[in-house]
Amino acid sequence: TQFAGQSVNPDTYVLALPIAFDREALTVLAFLGGFSAATGMVIVATVALAIMVSNDIVMPLILRSGLVRSSDKTDLSQTLLRVRRVSILVVTLMAYAYYQAIEAGVPLASIGLLSFSAAAQFAPAMLIGLYWTGASRLGALAGLSTGVTAWFVLLLLPSFADSGVALAWLPDLDFNQGAIVSLVLNATTIIVVSLLSAEREAPTEAASADLSVSGLLTLGELQSTIGRFLGMDVTREALATHIGAADLEPAALATPATVQFGERLLAGSIGSASARTVLTTALHHRGLGPEAVMELLDRTSQAVQFNRELLESTLDNMSQGVAVVDRNLQLVGWNRRYLELMDYPEGFVHLGQPVEELIRYNAERGLLGEGDSGSEVPKRLEHLRSGNPYRYERDWLGGKVVEIQGNPMPGGGYVTTYSDITHFKDIEKELQLVNETLEQRVLQRTRELQEALGEVEEARQSAEAANQSKTRFLAAASHDLLQPMNAARLFVSILRQQQGDSGDEQAQLVKRVDRSLTAAEELLSALLDISKLDSGMYEPEPESIPVADLFEKLRRRFKALAANRDLQLRVHPSAHCILSDPNLLYRILQNFLANAIRYTESGGVLLGCRLRGDHLKLSVWDTGVGIDESESQEIFQEFHRLDYAQRLDERGLGLGLAICDRIARMLGHEMEVRSRPGRGSCFSITVPLVPDSMIGRQSGAETASGDHTRLEDLRVLC
Repeated sequence: TQFAGQSVNPDTYVLALPIAFDREALTVLAFLGGFSAATGMVIVATVALAIMVSNDIVMPLILRSGLVRSSDKTDLSQTLLRVRRVSILVVTLMAYAYYQAIEAGVPLASIGLLSFSAAAQFAPAMLIGLYWTGASRLGALAGLSTGVTAWFVLLLLPSFADSGVALAWLPDLDFNQGAIVSLVLNATTIIVVSLLSAEREAPTEAASADLSVSGLLTLGELQSTIGRFLGMDVTREALATHIGAADLEPAALATPATVQFGERLLAGSIGSASARTVLTTALHHRGLGPEAVMELLDRTSQAVQFNRELLESTLDNMSQGVAVVDRNLQLVGWNRRYLELMDYPEGFVHLGQPVEELIRYNAERGLLGEGDSGSEVPKRLEHLRSGNPYRYERDWLGGKVVEIQGNPMPGGGYVTTYSDITHFKDIEKELQLVNETLEQRVLQRTRELQEALGEVEEARQSAEAANQSKTRFLAAASHDLLQPMNAARLFVSILRQQQGDSGDEQAQLVKRVDRSLTAAEELLSALLDISKLDSGMYEPEPESIPVADLFEKLRRRFKALAANRDLQLRVHPSAHCILSDPNLLYRILQNFLANAIRYTESGGVLLGCRLRGDHLKLSVWDTGVGIDESESQEIFQEFHRLDYAQRLDERGLGLGLAICDRIARMLGHEMEVRSRPGRGSCFSITVPLVPDSMIGRQSGAETASGDHTRLEDLRVLC
C-alpha cells in the first residue's frame, strides 16, 4: 500500500522504499547492493554463455571446417582466447541491443518468462524421443527449428511493438496463446517429419554414441590423445588414479570405463561435442583422420591453457596464500598472496624450485620457530614426504599471526594454505579481557546480592517478630476485654429480667445495649480466634469423625434457624468416616451453614458430601443471592462484606470466612467456593477419609467395649 496509486516499477521497489522515507544512506546501500548483484549476474551469465557458444558451436565448426591443420606451427592459444573474448562481446552486444529495442518499462519477470518460453522449445523433442521410438533425428531438428521460428514471430517480435517497429502483420495473440501455438507446431513437426522421413535412427544410437569399445585403444594411445589437451603429467596421474595403479602400462588395452573417464576429462576442457569427436575418431578409426585429430588436439591444448590462466587469476585474487608442491617436493604452483605473506626477494621463487630451498630460507629468517634450523628442515621435508595433514598457528613477520594448514593431494604432492588471522586473534584477546572483567563484575554483583539478601532476611525477621508481638498483644487484649464485656452482659441480662416484656423506652434501650454488647463480644471472640490462629496457639487434634454424627449435630443446630426464615434445610448423611479435628471442622461447616441461611431469602439449604478418591468433599449448597466471580477470593479477607449483605441488613462482621480459611490451611484441607449470582452458592471443604488400618483398630475397640457404654435408646427407671 506504500505505492498505491503510483506508477512504480516493481523491479525498483528496493530503491523506491528508502527513497520514499528519505533514507539516503539506506538508498545508497541498496543501490550498491543491487548494482553489485546485477553486475555479478551479468558477468556470470555472459561468461557461461560464451563458454557454451565457444565449446559447442564455434569449436566444432572450426574443427570440421579444416581451417586449422596440424601442419601449421602457429600458436593457437591467442586464437582460442580471441574466440572466447569475441563470444563474450557478441553475447553482451546482443543483450544490449535487445534492451535498447524493447520498451524501457518492461519488468525483468517478463524478460525471464520470454527466455523460459524459448527454453521450453526443447521439451517436445525430449518428451517425444523419450516415449516414442519412432522419433528421428531429422524430425527433432525440424520440430526445434519450427518451434524456435514460431517463438521468434509470436513472442519475441511483439516485444518490439512499443519501440516503433511495424508489426501490424503479426497475429493478435497474447503470450500464453503464442507459447502454446509454438509448442504445438514444434511437436506436430516432429511427429510429421519423423513419420515421413525414411531415415530411422536406432534408439540406443540416438541416445548416445558408444564410446565404450574395448580392445581398440591402448592406455598409451589414450594418454597421448588426452595429454595433448590436458598435459602429459596431469593425464598420466589422472588415469593412474582412476585405474588404481602406481603407473600406467602403455601397452595395456583401455577398458570401456577408462575410455568414458577420458571423455569426461576432455569434456571439462574443450566441451562435450569436441571431446566426443576426438574420442570417436580415436576409437573407431573413422571420421577425422590422424592429421585432423592432431589439429583438434592442438586447439584443445589452447583451451587448457586458457583454463590454466583462469585458475591462476582465481588464485591470485584469494585472500589466502596457496603453495603447491608435487610428489618430487618441487614447487609447481603458488599465488600472489603467498608471495606477499612470505616476503620473498624478487625473482627468488620459480617453477620447479625444490621446496627444501624455501624451507631453509624461512628457517634462516626465524619463521620456523626457535629451534635449530639445521634440524627443522629435514623434519619438515619428512613430514611432506609422509603426506600427513597438519594445522598450526605461528607468529609471523610484521606482528601478524598466520594459520598454516597443509593437506596431501591424491596421487602425491602437497598443498599448503596460509591465512592471516591477526584480526581474529585481536578479537579473541579482547573477548578474553572482557571475560575476565565479566567474571570480576559477576563476583562483585554476587557479593552485593548476598548483602542485599541478608538485609532483606533481617527485615523479614524483624517484621515477623513485630507481627508475632502484635498477635500476642491482640490475643491478650481481646481476652482481657472479654471479661468486662461478659460482666456487662450479665448486668444487662439482669436489667432485662427486671424490665420484663414491657415496651417502654427504657426496656427498648436495654435491648439495644444487649445487642451491641453481643456484637462486640462476637467481634472480640473472632479477633481472639484469628490471633490464636496466626500465632500458632492452636494445635489440631485429628481423629476419626463419623460423617453421619457430624451432619446430625449440624442439622439439630440449624433446623430451627432455617424454619424461622421459612427455608428448607436438607441433610444427606453418609456412612463414611473422615480424619480431622472435630471442633475445628465443625466450626467451618457451622460458618458455611450460617452464611447460607443468612443470605438466602427463599428456597433452601443442602448439606451433603461426595466421594473424591481417598477424600470426602463436604459441601453446603444454597439458593441465595450468589457471589460475583470477581469477589470469590475477596470474601476470605478480614472485615470484607458484600454490598448485598448490607442491603439485606444482615448482621455480620466479615471475619467468619477469614477464620475458616485459616483453619482449613492449618488442617491442610482444601476449601473451594463456586457461585452464580442470582442462582446460589456452594462452599466445600475436602477432608481425607480414615485409613483402613484406623477403621480396623476403631472397630476392635468398639467390639471390646460392647454396648455397655451406649446410653442411646435406653429408659432409666427410678
